[in-house]
Amino acid sequence: MRVRGDRRLSPVRGCASALTWLRPRRLLAVVQAAADAAVVLVDPLGCRVLRRELLPSAPWASGRTRGELVLLLGSWGAVAPARLAVVDAAGRVRLRTLDRVLAGIVEEGEGEEHRARTIQPGLAVDPDGRRAYLVPASGPLAEVDLESLAVSYHELDRPSPLGRLLRWLDPVAQAKVLEGPVREARWLGGGTIAVSGSDYSLVRKDGQELMVQAPAGLTLVDTRSWTARVLDREASGFAVASGLVIAQGGRWDSALDRGLGPGLRAFDLDGRERWRLRAGEYRWLDPAGPVGYVWLGEGRAEVVDLATGAVLRRLERDEHRDPFPQLLAAQSASW
Repeated sequence: MRVRGDRRLSPVRGCASALTWLRPRRLLAVVQAAADAAVVLVDPLGCRVLRRELLPSAPWASGRTRGELVLLLGSWGAVAPARLAVVDAAGRVRLRTLDRVLAGIVEEGEGEEHRARTIQPGLAVDPDGRRAYLVPASGPLAEVDLESLAVSYHELDRPSPLGRLLRWLDPVAQAKVLEGPVREARWLGGGTIAVSGSDYSLVRKDGQELMVQAPAGLTLVDTRSWTARVLDREASGFAVASGLVIAQGGRWDSALDRGLGPGLRAFDLDGRERWRLRAGEYRWLDPAGPVGYVWLGEGRAEVVDLATGAVLRRLERDEHRDPFPQLLAAQSASW
């Protein structure tokens, strides 16, 4: 566990993410500093930067195949067509714009009057088929061939909130000062994509501003038939374990200052429910091999057998003096 060397990846203070090994002794990293972002190819043993490619904007989501890092790029200051960056093992970047999928952040005002609106689609990558999928809150799903960067669009068999999205683009609609659909997606294998997320808004009520977070539910998309199946309407996120997708999260009630949710519901990849835990609660789970950690707050957690949903052990500690370690390899850690 000795440090072999250090190498500064950015001339100013920044952060590195999407660390990806595509070849031995070659590490790809996305480095973001202030408003700039770049993909850096590093020889970690020699502590050398071999290549640096600037990105048009910071990535919002990432995925990978055996030979490529795939990044979803949005726009700052505008809602515009999303862009996909495909990075090979040599650090070379190819870009593709997806005209029918929007992604971006619009900011206005300063200080207490600062507002931000966002549209963020979900990104799922099929590592074997070398396909990337962008799943927006409304409109067609985009499929990208990562070899040719050819794009095809598919309408899903699902209700469309297009009218709500068009109202969001009107800055005075319904006196809302912040709103935005955010989606996450993941390739599960067998032609299936899991999709979830939330629709956020900040509404004025009795002279006060309240955050409203409406869950998008957990949906499985079948890319063979382009149909969508809702597994849980109250979930706002999901975790993936061996052969399972687990609905989690829910809605956050600002007036009550607490979350309301469906608990944890585990499904087979064909959509059959396997087990349920803590029904009616707003809970999140970190999978780690055959077990998952359910965080209960106030220094309490449960260790769950992911195959059965049985609670194997309850943990409790003083987090001020002895905090729980972060699970860096866990999905929800985002690291």
